[in-house]
Amino acid sequence: MTMKKYLITIKPESALGTEMKGDTLFGQLCWAIANNYGEEKLTKCLEGYTKDKPFLVVSDAFPAGYLPLPSIPSAYYKTEKDTNPSERKEMKKRQWLKKGDFSQPLTEWLTIGQKQPFEKKSKTQAHNTINRLTGTTGTGEFAPFVQPQIWLEAEAELDIYMVLDESLLSFDDLKQALQDIGDFGFGRDASIGLGKFTISKTA
Repeated sequence: MTMKKYLITIKPESALGTEMKGDTLFGQLCWAIANNYGEEKLTKCLEGYTKDKPFLVVSDAFPAGYLPLPSIPSAYYKTEKDTNPSERKEMKKRQWLKKGDFSQPLTEWLTIGQKQPFEKKSKTQAHNTINRLTGTTGTGEFAPFVQPQIWLEAEAELDIYMVLDESLLSFDDLKQALQDIGDFGFGRDASIGLGKFTISKTA
């Protein structure tokens, strides 16, 4: 089995109802594969998972050009030893490191790390459930409620890393399955327009 690594960059076109985590994305990709190429194709792809031979591994979606700053004991970060407690607290909010900066000494990572690279806001959206008997909202399951939405700045892009066994699924087929998710919508409330994205580049 030969696994090939890919980087796919996507551009969100709407708010997200669900954080784009690798396990959720993998699940939706499986549905898209079954829808496009048939359940038999998906079953064949999944057979290797019981033999430690996955056909596909999917990362979370990261800010384009960045990777998560590793969680390691603060003593390894030189700056942690030399700053006061309030400064250390502020520096711990730095969660991202540019990919090119991983070549720098580990002791410098926290210094050059960054907070969220682009604006990301959580907002709430009101929802109603209509009682078909009364034609109105009400109490209990018919009470109005709110759901959170994740809004990214207009130019934000996200990187998704994938490792694929192309003997079971071609990259073109995988990319099409991913774009189908983007067209329909990823995660919660896709049916009302959330979670839409386009593929901007691959590597």
